[in-house]
Amino acid sequence: MSGCKRKEACGTAEVDESYAKELNKFYARFDCYDFEKENGKRLEFLLNMIDGKNMGNKVVLSECEVRKTLRCLNSNKASGPDGVSPSVLKYCADQLGDIQAHLFNISLVSYCVPPA
Repeated sequence: MSGCKRKEACGTAEVDESYAKELNKFYARFDCYDFEKENGKRLEFLLNMIDGKNMGNKVVLSECEVRKTLRCLNSNKASGPDGVSPSVLKYCADQLGDIQAHLFNISLVSYCVPPA
């Protein structure tokens, strides 16, 4: 009615069975490999992290990093679930950097995120 032409229906390609089997073999090639060895290593590493045996890889946030991150907050964003606006955090970055770094590090060491 509006002068637009109808789109022609897309046809399916004619494919023989050997091509379909070749595609199946290509996409299913990962099912043939046994990842048990790699998964065992990852599991052992994670369990060592939880037990504290692998303390060499412990993440520690410095006060300088926390202050720098607080200074980079966008003041135009909305407040978080705690009701503190980003502009207050940005303005008080020098005063809050030490205590925030301490709280973050306690959270990282204890593997626990405090409730909001």
